[in-house]
Amino acid sequence: MVKSEQSSKNKKSEKNGTGTSISKHTVGTFACHKEMLDEKVGEPMSVNVLFNYIHTKGHDNVTFVDERSRKLNK
Repeated sequence: MVKSEQSSKNKKSEKNGTGTSISKHTVGTFACHKEMLDEKVGEPMSVNVLFNYIHTKGHDNVTFVDERSRKLNK
């Protein structure tokens, strides 16, 4: 396997099994997103809405970036 392929594979794996790794945020920090979204909607966002925005692919609020994020959302 080529080194870049192995690196890519490693980045996508969860170190201690499914749902155990540090969350893979899609971009930025919690505070950065909170400020941006609060301004966008004109009012403070709830923690649950912000969590879904940060932890879903394409910010679709459906496809979580990892199993741990999906479980925490329940």
